[in-house]
Amino acid sequence: MESVFRSADMTLCQLYMPSESAYEITSQLGELGIVEFVDLNSDTTSFNKYFVNEIKRCNELERQLAFFEKEIRKENISYIESTDYPAPLPRELIDFEATFSKIETELNEINTNLTALNRDCAKLFELKTVLVNADKMFDNSDYRGFDRTPILPEMELSDFSHHVQSQLVIITGTLTREKISTFSRLLWYMSRGNMFIRYTDLVYENEQYDEPKSLFTLFLQGPRLEKLAKKVCEGFKADLYPCPETLEERLEMMSSVESRLSEMDIVITKSKEQRHRVLIAIGENLCSWKIKLRKVKSIFFHMNMFKIERNYIAHCWVPSALIATVQGVLEKAGQNVGSSTPSILHKLPTVNPPTHVQTNKFTAAYQKVIDAYGVGTYKEINPMPYTLITFPFLFAVMFGDAGHGLIMFLFAFIVVFFEKRLMEVGKNQEIWQIFFSGRYMILMMGLFSIYTGFLYNDYFSKSINIFGSSWRVIYDNKTIFDKNGPSIRMLDPNSTSFLGEAYPVGIDPVWQMSKNKISFSNSLKKKMSVVLGVIHMLFGVVLSFFNYKHKKRYLDIFCVFIPEIIFMVSMFGYLVMIIFVKWVKFGPTDPNCAPSLLIGLINMFMMKYPKVGDHTVDCSLWSWYKGQQALQTLLVVLIVICIPWMLLTKPFILYYRNRANTNVNNNQIVRKPSKREDKNRLIDDVENPAEVDVQILDSHSLSSDVPLEEFEQQDIPKEEFEMGDVLIRQAIHTIEYCLGCVSNTASYLRLWALSLAHAQLSEVLWSMVLKIGFSWSSYAAVFILVPIFAAWAMLTLGILILMEGLSAFLHALRLHWIEFQTKFYKGEGWKFEPFSFKQTNREGY
Repeated sequence: MESVFRSADMTLCQLYMPSESAYEITSQLGELGIVEFVDLNSDTTSFNKYFVNEIKRCNELERQLAFFEKEIRKENISYIESTDYPAPLPRELIDFEATFSKIETELNEINTNLTALNRDCAKLFELKTVLVNADKMFDNSDYRGFDRTPILPEMELSDFSHHVQSQLVIITGTLTREKISTFSRLLWYMSRGNMFIRYTDLVYENEQYDEPKSLFTLFLQGPRLEKLAKKVCEGFKADLYPCPETLEERLEMMSSVESRLSEMDIVITKSKEQRHRVLIAIGENLCSWKIKLRKVKSIFFHMNMFKIERNYIAHCWVPSALIATVQGVLEKAGQNVGSSTPSILHKLPTVNPPTHVQTNKFTAAYQKVIDAYGVGTYKEINPMPYTLITFPFLFAVMFGDAGHGLIMFLFAFIVVFFEKRLMEVGKNQEIWQIFFSGRYMILMMGLFSIYTGFLYNDYFSKSINIFGSSWRVIYDNKTIFDKNGPSIRMLDPNSTSFLGEAYPVGIDPVWQMSKNKISFSNSLKKKMSVVLGVIHMLFGVVLSFFNYKHKKRYLDIFCVFIPEIIFMVSMFGYLVMIIFVKWVKFGPTDPNCAPSLLIGLINMFMMKYPKVGDHTVDCSLWSWYKGQQALQTLLVVLIVICIPWMLLTKPFILYYRNRANTNVNNNQIVRKPSKREDKNRLIDDVENPAEVDVQILDSHSLSSDVPLEEFEQQDIPKEEFEMGDVLIRQAIHTIEYCLGCVSNTASYLRLWALSLAHAQLSEVLWSMVLKIGFSWSSYAAVFILVPIFAAWAMLTLGILILMEGLSAFLHALRLHWIEFQTKFYKGEGWKFEPFSFKQTNREGY
């Protein structure tokens, strides 16, 4: 549990691994996901690292796998994805390379042959189309020309053919459809109108080509025009086909073409079947290949972080509770590979460990929200356990509608219930992943919104009389409805209108129909916002005490925590107290003579106190209770004292401590460990071990046996004391805290403001949209109400739930980041990101 409320204890370890077992150790640690390796070669470029060639080989294999996967998706072949495959041995890369190269070569050959066959088949089909349409092309009934007019004057084609029978040339071919207009225009100008062209669109039976083509026929006279036309066709990259003049020749060629097409269809079918079989075989192993390749690549990537001499030296961060597990991995890996040299684990001293907080699928979203502000400093109080409750609660205070909260809750409940199915549905959709990862947070926000909506008695802007109202109308219809229409009447709590007992839970439903509903709800929610805000901030200040206590910073407890808590309690804790006093002491019998909270707080700092029982002044200035002047004067004095207390005590105490240490010559000594101390660290079994520079205080030796906690308690490293810097930092902190108490308390009024906005928008949608459908009394109202209800439902989902929900979420986020966490949470750490194959398989490497 400590790793939830406070980050887990971390230890920097040094691993000495024989070369034959280093790969196996890294692989098993990746399976466990409990260590984060430190890059000992950060000053070396990636191209000069030891395993760069292995990583290049893995990249090439990944390229081949991506090609296989692309081909499989083209064929719509499904394959089962799994993560249950162990990391392969390094020598298996050779087998992968041979297998992948063979498959890639085979697929490329099949694809090349299929492309050539399809191209040849398309050419034969075009030739077949030329032959089929030969007679049609000589017919004037179906053709298109430039500007839909013939190039030559209209005449019978038989006459034209007879006139130039000895010199007539016919050229047929295909051209892309978008070029045909330019093609015909160019031939017109170049032949000076002495060329006749007809063309029609070509429709393929099996869409081999996405590019549409047109079939054209040129009629021209003389070898000069024939040569010119062929050059133009060549320039436009047109495909020309022979077209026999006689019907017998065309039929003979048609028979030959159809025979070849039939043979090619058989060959293409066989090739596709072979390709399909190859892809199915690939699909059976594709998932295992991908996972194994990612694992081996990530292993080599992390082994590039090791120092490699005769043995492998690695530094890694390990949760202290799991050091025994790591030692077990070292022993087991050595046994698996049959290594005669044991691997050794040493604990190293450190001053800046990473922050590791254990999470599960319920708390992960909340922890991400905390880390977005800043990863917690090592062993700092983690706000997440408290945010689990306070975040959805403050959201619900602003959202505050039981009906809208129920919709949000049901949505999140469905996602949670079917999370295993939905996890894979939208894994590539970023927006869906945001909602899915925050499903438990949305579930809690919806649940708390139902609760606050129940307290507000607000269900889609309407109230429900669950327990029976404490008010009753004592007026009859004659009193309410006069000759001028309905009139407004007051329900006096001192009369028989009030039954004498408050509504059991929440707001009485009678306020739903009252004219002063907004005034009443505003007064209630404003005071409630201040109360919740002060409690929230005070809780944050109290948490700072546990941070100081854990780090044994007793000076900060005396010089920072105590004046901070006194300052806030004296100012805003007192404000909360008089809010409850006003609620309890001043009842409905004298609502106009209840003292004003704002004026009372201002007069407290201005030292203006009217006499008790003095009714000559405005009732808003009356005293609250006996002894008010003495108590408020004491509180103001405490507030004033706390400011220099926070500002000056810590800098001057540190100054006198530093001067005393200087006088007794007890300053810091910084040195490098001697050779004898190196031997005491049990690393003489490795040649040229990495030197560790350690700063030492009071001549105490820092061996590897020193616990991390004891090492942290020593103020290592210490900067040179500068009184000016300390004063400036403390002045900034004091000013921020004192002004922040005022501004942060006012910031919590957003709880009231957003709750009011949400309630008013909900009421507007009801009265301006849905109420129109209820105003019809005929049977036609059914047909009118359906589209009106649909419009109201869409507006409710889009505006009140999505937009208002996002707004309330962002404001709740700000209240936690700024108003709450700044009281105790610095967020200056760095996150523990262990080497894990699970993360590698999710994100790739």
